[in-house]
Amino acid sequence: MSKVASGCVVEVIGHPVPASISAAWEALAADSLEANPFLSPGYLQPLAQHYAREAEWRLALVWQDSARTRLLGMAPVALARTGRGPARMVVPLVHRLLPLGHPLLSADPEEARRALDALVLHLGDGLAFDLAGIPRGGPTSQLLGALCEARGWVHDTIKDAPLTHGLHLRAVPAMRAEGRLWVMTTPADIRDGVEQLLALSPERKGADATSFTFLRAMSRTMAQREGLVLAGLETAVGHVGVMALRQGTQAWLWRMDGTLMSDPASQALVCAAIGRATGAPPYALVKPRLTGLGCAPLVTQSWSIIKARHRPAGRSMMLTARRMAASIF
Repeated sequence: MSKVASGCVVEVIGHPVPASISAAWEALAADSLEANPFLSPGYLQPLAQHYAREAEWRLALVWQDSARTRLLGMAPVALARTGRGPARMVVPLVHRLLPLGHPLLSADPEEARRALDALVLHLGDGLAFDLAGIPRGGPTSQLLGALCEARGWVHDTIKDAPLTHGLHLRAVPAMRAEGRLWVMTTPADIRDGVEQLLALSPERKGADATSFTFLRAMSRTMAQREGLVLAGLETAVGHVGVMALRQGTQAWLWRMDGTLMSDPASQALVCAAIGRATGAPPYALVKPRLTGLGCAPLVTQSWSIIKARHRPAGRSMMLTARRMAASIF
């Protein structure tokens, strides 16, 4: 553990997470400043179980005090080498199955500010670090901006590659599903529905068995917490299935498979079906990019925060290259 200027205590632990911490983590995930279902225990613990061997995964926990009376923040991190020596630094974890990068923070704005301050101070090599997948204009983004201004840190942001074509039309045109449109929300139905989705996946013929075992394990735990919604469309010419993570009325459309997954009308129908089941249009986090029909707008950005008085050598060139790459999309 380490004390920080905000008065909080940062603790970095490995997997598996002790039961004594899981309850506090569950409570934080259920009532956080900005929801991130990919950091809920039901998602992240199965992910760590199946993929943590790829890197030195850890959890950075921000406690209100050394007595662990209240968990104010949590972020998945990794241990990275500093140069060629044995020293390690704690950096934000980047993984293809973690599309959103904002940490879990207390729903109380002041507690969230202190927790984020503690995390930022603890991350990186003392000079700089990067964050990706931060919802633009959201509470976490606003706190990061205020924190950098208060501490005099330099920061750069670039827009991430979009996952929709930018139409973002909330109203879906009147269309009838020429076939069977289905939605599943109960644990019993989801168990069978996941197998239907996996059968549609082109990856099924590949060698990524880990992906399927993770999906099965994750879907079981998330379904028990009412954190998963499945939807699909079957027609005479093809089929499409989608998986969405859910928290309250909001869902994040995360996986789409099938022969109709690039068809705009089919995309709109399954998006609208999930929206009706949850109470709000889902955010799109899937590829190929959606038209935006039936989806809620979600724009994310990457942050580079410089905690030193002067930028490390080569940093400006790296950020310029990232901007050029982002402008292609």
